[in-house]
Amino acid sequence: SDVLAAALGLPFLSRLGAAGLNFHDPCTLEGILSLFENSQLKSIDVSIPRTRFAHGGPLTNETRNGKLQMEEIRAVGWYTTASTAMALAEATTNLTSLDLAATNFDDPAVRMLSQGCSRLRVLRLNGCKKVTDKSCETFAQMEFLTELDVKLSQVSDTGLKTLIENKMGERLSVLSLAFCSNISVPGLQAEVGAGSTSFESLRVLNLAGLTLNVDILRLISMFPLLTWLNVTDSHIRSNSSSSSSSSSSSS
Repeated sequence: SDVLAAALGLPFLSRLGAAGLNFHDPCTLEGILSLFENSQLKSIDVSIPRTRFAHGGPLTNETRNGKLQMEEIRAVGWYTTASTAMALAEATTNLTSLDLAATNFDDPAVRMLSQGCSRLRVLRLNGCKKVTDKSCETFAQMEFLTELDVKLSQVSDTGLKTLIENKMGERLSVLSLAFCSNISVPGLQAEVGAGSTSFESLRVLNLAGLTLNVDILRLISMFPLLTWLNVTDSHIRSNSSSSSSSSSSSS
């Protein structure tokens, strides 16, 4: 893009918003980022429209061996490959915030990313439908992670249990599990109950689109710093309906 070429000539540029640009093929996310290896750029947004991603395909890989100074990358909608994760892990060791929503990032890519981006505090993978419970094991090892968005992923009760058992509740200030269809009422109630005393830092909780019950909401009300609870499009069961459904299933 001519805009990126022009930005390269700005020696003091630290933030660049370039979402929705038309990039010339062949082009990859790692190729775009490599343009800024010798710059002082700290933050970039090169997100592309989801409609363009839906009709896109794998593009030519282009990587370099330089280091990036970037601390924040937003790249919604790109077609990512294993080389994308490798390039991010090797070249963006200062990265603290990464938004790869609506990409095809998967569990191996998350694991590879965590090995290089050890300072990552914010990770948004909403709409990454290849992210499963295996990634929760990786999230638990990311000691600086305070914001995690896995909306519309394949994370289930098992992954949530992994996060709680590894005391992620003590570190996270923002957690989004919205529209994770594999999370059940019993699983959510058990894990929220188990972690209710450890969610002392949680300020934002997104449970949109999930099935909840009154007991879950009561447990959430004990989170001391919670300022935003999103239950948009959630189905709230009464305790009686929850108990009757579980008793009928047992019979």
